[in-house]
Amino acid sequence: NLFSRLKPLYEEMVLVCTDSGIRSIQMDASCISMVEVFIDPRRDTDAVSFYQCDRPISLGLSLTSINQFFKACSPNKRVRMYITEESATPSLLTFEFGDDDQYSTWQVKLLDISHDPDLSIPECDYKVHVEMDADIFDKAVSMCQKVSSESGTINLSTISNAEEPEFRIDAVSDDLKSGGFVFKDTQNRKSDTDDEMVVVKIKSNIELGFA
Repeated sequence: NLFSRLKPLYEEMVLVCTDSGIRSIQMDASCISMVEVFIDPRRDTDAVSFYQCDRPISLGLSLTSINQFFKACSPNKRVRMYITEESATPSLLTFEFGDDDQYSTWQVKLLDISHDPDLSIPECDYKVHVEMDADIFDKAVSMCQKVSSESGTINLSTISNAEEPEFRIDAVSDDLKSGGFVFKDTQNRKSDTDDEMVVVKIKSNIELGFA
């Protein structure tokens, strides 16, 4: 899911592996947004059952190639990724799908991708903080993209409300007067599960438009 989610943003990525985990931070292909991903094996035990990195190493990957391998893997099968080369700049990443009795092995060529090791997202005082399930956000944005057509835009905005602040995703086009999705802050509702919970914290309202 991680690699498929990143595929629309860029075709290639660099994974920096250290003993503390796996990190990737880079600009998208349009140089509009900076995306940071960090996998902490000590915390993400449901996703990572075993992790070992004896020395820091950078892996340049083609997301097109990686996604092809994962599409061939059953969701309930174990995936193992490893490097056997001792070189400081390895050329191959090995994938294994399956279990101890039946498995498939593939190798992917690593890419030589330049990246800035000091790149980071600066800490700042954000006007709005929103947390929500990625699938729900993706479906809302995809629906607005389809409705607004190529000539339209998507607006992200907030509405301050002392009881339930709102985060909106709206489609805007010549053929559409109004339409979109409203997400209210639900972090104080005990009935919501983690997937359903939406956190909206507003210091000052925003309204942003994206083509």
